[in-house]
Amino acid sequence: VSAVRGGTGASQEQEPLVAAAATLDVLRSQPTSSAVHLVAKRLAMLEGPTAFDRLLSAINAARGVDRQRLATLARWLCTHGVDRQQVKAGLALLGVSGTPEDRQLITKLGLLEELTLYALVALSNLLPDSEAAIFDLAQQVHGWGRIHAVRRLAGTTDPAIRRWLLRGGFANGVMDEEIAFVVATTGGLREALEGDVDDELLDWSGRLLVALAMGGPAEDMSDYPDADAALSAYLSHMSTATASLPRLHHLVT
Repeated sequence: VSAVRGGTGASQEQEPLVAAAATLDVLRSQPTSSAVHLVAKRLAMLEGPTAFDRLLSAINAARGVDRQRLATLARWLCTHGVDRQQVKAGLALLGVSGTPEDRQLITKLGLLEELTLYALVALSNLLPDSEAAIFDLAQQVHGWGRIHAVRRLAGTTDPAIRRWLLRGGFANGVMDEEIAFVVATTGGLREALEGDVDDELLDWSGRLLVALAMGGPAEDMSDYPDADAALSAYLSHMSTATASLPRLHHLVT
């Protein structure tokens, strides 16, 4: 626990284990202010989702952990942490020790784009059925937070979520291409285009097909098994649709 960054102590790979040891230490004895702040200091050294995964693995593997005390520590980190990494750790720990009543706190913190991923993981770990909570958060974030949330909605069968995905749920401040494939397959793009199509769906479908056609860091049109059928249905609707510049742009692309 005495290891420090930059010296002869823990490497980046060891830091999650050092932080876990400090956390377990404070849970097993009467906590003091200095001990709690030592935990906060160790947790502030963690970098990236993998480090927090290792932290949770070490905590979960330990025997006799007082989950109520862990939840109290986690809430303190979430509400009083002075470092972003401390708040991320609080979210991670709350996800494995909290109660459903902590959903509001986790969601509120998840509105900050840097914390959205950690909030999503916490909700998934905390709630037996987390889909509704993830959907709620997905609608309130717009950048990488939206991307992370939509990826966790992949495969949903909820009609309301599938409808939202196709009607702009994939729009984000990074790249539509990041989640276009997830939305087309989960939302049922082909089936939607082969049914009754209104102007809203037609416009968003055009943008979604553009993202698939452009390709990118994720799966694209070449990976989409319903590509031919979806394009055929889209073009059939466009042959009689009212013309507009956005629709022309989609067609040209």
